[in-house]
Amino acid sequence: MYVFDMDGADDARRTLVASLAGVVARTSPEVHMAHRRSEPSGDPEFWLDRHVENNPATAVVWRNDPSWFVERYAPKLKGYVVYNDETINHATSVAGAADAVMVHESQLAGPLRRALSLAGLDELADVRGRSYDWVYDNFTFNRDVIFRQQSSKKYEVRSYAVLTNGFVFDAAGAARDRFLAGQNDHSVVLGWGHNNSEAEFFQSAAENNLTTVPADFLRSAAAPSRWEVELPPRPAKADPTTPTSRNSHYVAFVMSDGDNAQWLTGSFARDGRWFGSPHRGTFPMTFDLTPEISAINATALKYFYDEAAGDRSPTTFVTAGGRGINYPSQQTDPIGYAMATAAAMARIDHNVVSVLDVVYDTQVLNALASQPEIDGVMFKTHADAYAGNNGATYWHRGTPIASVRYTLWDGFETPNSLVDKLNKAPRDPLNDVASYSIVNVHPWSVGKAGGAQGDPMSNLAYIVANLSPGVEVVTLDELFVHLRNNREGLGGAD
Repeated sequence: MYVFDMDGADDARRTLVASLAGVVARTSPEVHMAHRRSEPSGDPEFWLDRHVENNPATAVVWRNDPSWFVERYAPKLKGYVVYNDETINHATSVAGAADAVMVHESQLAGPLRRALSLAGLDELADVRGRSYDWVYDNFTFNRDVIFRQQSSKKYEVRSYAVLTNGFVFDAAGAARDRFLAGQNDHSVVLGWGHNNSEAEFFQSAAENNLTTVPADFLRSAAAPSRWEVELPPRPAKADPTTPTSRNSHYVAFVMSDGDNAQWLTGSFARDGRWFGSPHRGTFPMTFDLTPEISAINATALKYFYDEAAGDRSPTTFVTAGGRGINYPSQQTDPIGYAMATAAAMARIDHNVVSVLDVVYDTQVLNALASQPEIDGVMFKTHADAYAGNNGATYWHRGTPIASVRYTLWDGFETPNSLVDKLNKAPRDPLNDVASYSIVNVHPWSVGKAGGAQGDPMSNLAYIVANLSPGVEVVTLDELFVHLRNNREGLGGAD
């Protein structure tokens, strides 16, 4: 592994190496980017270290000069593309389509220009002053992945975009829709919405039968996406014959936002607020995550599964949204969406999906529940902090579809209010569906009101410690086992 040390490197050098790493990873995923001395949050060196642990024969060589990478990998490159700050997306697209490195106009004089000349690399394109339409019309791109990225983000997500030969743009309205409409149905859009709008990102993808992966801050993903990884089984699978305890209230805590690939591959793994919490493993816990993590960084997914498998209390995972996340009700092909979701879930050994939508669309939910790979569907309303459906539950062909009942989210529920509600909740899980609660856990809530401890996992530890006997904390997988097994008594006829 040859690792570019980003410490002290300016944006132009980072971007050049990111584009080179993308081209090289197509044949040999050996160029990575990380911080050798500093340790910023989510440093990609963490995944390099995990890769070396999984492959002990791997040697790591650090370099800080882009010219060294240009000289070494010149045989894999066909030339370079010139850009300025306004056309960095254009250059990323062309670099992927033409096997080129990205050279900022500021680098056209000096040692890098000499290195390019000595390597025999010529200018393939100058995209300064070019439009997105010109790039889209003059090059051929991958119809299964497309990228939406702001030009203010210099190297983030670009190595992966070059690797996958994805078109990269930042636009709204008709221009956006032209590019999205050209993609294959149920393929992915990585990045983020125009003007940082989540709703625009999800909605525009859904209207074009696409699905999204938030990834505009994704760093150094090209090589990790091509590292060979043998995934272990998903940890803490619920036994389908688990008996239901009478006189109990079942509650599952599910942390949201795992659709966000940059978070999963960034600070999520080690930060004490989330998966890295010392409280993880002290009570049953469920995290949602995107199946696309297996394509972006399977080393990370293996790490999550391996770590969770050693927890004293079960920690498991459910699928966030589908292959990616969108508003499923806004699509025109719910069956295709459901099939793509089931296939993505199977790749990472999931059996429960968490759906966020602006409409409670039973046609979409039923399409998901009809897939044999799916044993349960959790529903989150876009409004009311995901809990607007108040725990509504029904069954389709024996598969339960259950909405979030409560949400642990600053401004909505505090730990104390949630403890009070759960301790007073019905306890007849054989006959009363109100004896089941799904609690969404908002990962970004850091308040300290009403018993809150300042971070979500500490809040959960406080809640669990104050639940009265008879309130049973389980994983979401197990909660769905009880809903399936007690459907008749719960009035769950299809």
